[in-house]
Amino acid sequence: MQKGLPVNTTPRVRAALLVLAAAALLGVGLHLVHRRHQVVRVGYQLSEARAELRQLQEERNRLRLEESVLTNPARIERLATSLGMLRPAPNQLRVIPSKNSVALRK
Repeated sequence: MQKGLPVNTTPRVRAALLVLAAAALLGVGLHLVHRRHQVVRVGYQLSEARAELRQLQEERNRLRLEESVLTNPARIERLATSLGMLRPAPNQLRVIPSKNSVALRK
């Protein structure tokens, strides 16, 4: 038993089927090229996002270090002293309860 086109198929039908098959193959090929292009583009975007993440993490670490330096109690005391500030005497201190501390007592 023979497979394929019937023997009595006209050349015009065979040509149309050949063109249809070629168009289908071309369509599949173009689709694969398009998908590959998308994969490459997303790969570049991912690479850029990772680089930005590293940069932001480095900046966060730098800012945390800067914050710890600026809020160091010894540094603040040195600055206050250089500005002529003095520690208050115990009788100069007043404790003012906040709304939260009053609510906690009840």
